[in-house]
Amino acid sequence: MRKYWRFVTLTALALLQPTATLAREPAVQQATVTAPASAAPQAVPNLAHPAMWKVSDDDTTIYLFGTVHMLPANMQWFDGAIKRAFDESDTLVTEIDKSDAESPDVRNAMIALGRADPQAKPFSQQLSPAQLKRYQAALTSIGLPAFAFEGTKAWVPAIVISMAGVMKSGNYDPAKGADNQLMLEASLSNKTLDHLETPVGQISLFNQLSPADQRQFLMTSIDAMNHNATTFDTMLTAWANGDDERLGSFFNTEFIGSTNLRNLLLVNRNRNWASWIERRMAQPGTVFMAVGAGHLVGQDKVQDFLVGRGMRVHRVTPPTRH
Repeated sequence: MRKYWRFVTLTALALLQPTATLAREPAVQQATVTAPASAAPQAVPNLAHPAMWKVSDDDTTIYLFGTVHMLPANMQWFDGAIKRAFDESDTLVTEIDKSDAESPDVRNAMIALGRADPQAKPFSQQLSPAQLKRYQAALTSIGLPAFAFEGTKAWVPAIVISMAGVMKSGNYDPAKGADNQLMLEASLSNKTLDHLETPVGQISLFNQLSPADQRQFLMTSIDAMNHNATTFDTMLTAWANGDDERLGSFFNTEFIGSTNLRNLLLVNRNRNWASWIERRMAQPGTVFMAVGAGHLVGQDKVQDFLVGRGMRVHRVTPPTRH
């Protein structure tokens, strides 16, 4: 199992803030997730030209833009064809309503999803001694006590540890993510906002993992922790260069050996979103649809399901020259 949090990372980012409240121990209630500093150089280009596609008919246009949810503060990407497409759109569609994800009621619902059955044996007691030692060391490295997640399901610390591995370089800021900038621009220009999923629906996907898969997810996240920042650099460079082939190859490796999980987190959602687009094409207007970049590249991407429904999809921004 690999770094599947990438496919629900908007809600995962929202979940990071109240992470400590998922734990039973009072001492953790005010804990915050930090990560060790890294001296690794920033290799990602500052000027980005991400890929964008569109579907259109006589009176409807839907732009498809793949976002990255954490970006360097100095990266410039919102210009050229992307900004023109956004400006001419009357509606912005994103995966979730981020303000909804930050509301107390929704936040409490997400926390409840991550809370373990009080009658069940804590997942940490189901780890081998060697696994437990690695797990506790990983928590210590991000500033949390070893007992922080005794009251949660294993996917909760798995997400936290994965994201801490990306954020430890200090180069990436969720507040600077493409989704956040688009939502801010949409509010300033009074665009209609629409959403494909709910925060609770997104995070509940992890609850569909078996306990054994959750523990494997946790251990894989720990194994990858020290490499996640470098891996994210590679992915972000492909995105910034508009290299959808390379980006697709990167995301295709995420689900090797896990067909069921691939269907759960990627294929089924892409199929559902293609159905949403098909329905929306019956209404006139121009829509800017911004979803995680992994859903628009590689095998079983959203565009594949659109083509299967007889729709024509073409790329707006020029492909990368190799």
